Amino acid sequence: MTAQELMFMAWQKGYRLQPRNGKLRISHADRASIPPTLITEVRAHKPRLLALLGKLEEYGAADDGLILEALSLFNAEPKGLVKSSSMPLAASVRPAVASDGPRNVTASHWEEQRTFW
Repeated sequence: MTAQELMFMAWQKGYRLQPRNGKLRISHADRASIPPTLITEVRAHKPRLLALLGKLEEYGAADDGLILEALSLFNAEPKGLVKSSSMPLAASVRPAVASDGPRNVTASHWEEQRTFW
């Protein structure tokens, strides 16, 4: 099992892994339900988990199931994630206007076709 798979599996089962001052914290609503096998796996992957979780927390994606699943499926790194607060808004776009008559489906590709979208 890779560190990415472990993060996703823990998230699916309701466990939260959190890096704190070089240590990993495992939390769950029912603290007594944390299985010893999970603790053993976390200890085996601790350095890798700390690195991955640190990057994910930096981007606010440590609890994003879609991102955790993608990292797990592709054994990927959280590189190139963008903080939502730093995403630029798209420039405003004007919709095209409709033509006066029916659309000419036999028109050559050089003729301009206008439609609403």
